[in-house]
Amino acid sequence: MKKIQKYIWIVGVVIIVFLFGMYWLIHMKDPYTALNSIRNKDIFEQEEEEYYVYYYKKDCPYCVRIENLIMQLAESEESLYVVNMGKDQNTKSYDWNKMHAEEDKEIGILNLDSSITFYEGESKEKYQNQTDKNKYGKIKRYDIVEADDRYVLKNSNARIGYVYASIQTPEIGYEEMTDAEEIVIAGVPTLLHIKNGKIDGFYFDAPEIAEHLEDIQ
Repeated sequence: MKKIQKYIWIVGVVIIVFLFGMYWLIHMKDPYTALNSIRNKDIFEQEEEEYYVYYYKKDCPYCVRIENLIMQLAESEESLYVVNMGKDQNTKSYDWNKMHAEEDKEIGILNLDSSITFYEGESKEKYQNQTDKNKYGKIKRYDIVEADDRYVLKNSNARIGYVYASIQTPEIGYEEMTDAEEIVIAGVPTLLHIKNGKIDGFYFDAPEIAEHLEDIQ
């Protein structure tokens, strides 16, 4: 009996160590250590005429979604530099709260049975298939959000129990920025394309970055 208990204990320890190791590999290991890593302050100081700069965090689940595409970009003829935002905090933060308060739209009410009654002319599909662009030429992406205690902290105009189309596309005029101290990062992943010392391409979040990289590869 004691031998069986000892065997079970050993197997249990092995399983725990294995699971911890897998967690470390997935969440702690930086997949981009072999790439050209720079600080944000140096993004305009590279020798090439044009290149990409990719902002990420190693524990970012959205970054994991496009990891293979980023590695393919690194192996291509395009020049790529990476900025680990887990180490480099020398960027300006984007005011998402202001954006949500100004741009999020109340589109319905949440019923007691958790169903949604949309206002006239509103629907989930309307915002999932959005084609409107912001002033920087980016298609506006929305999430449909049921307002709770956390959401009203982001959108000061929100009412708990109501439903909102919540803007997910930041409005940032990167074309006007020529100094690293001006750089605003709304979140990761973010991909910038720099040509002749100016940012001429800006791609935010996994879906938009993936679409761009699939187009050029």
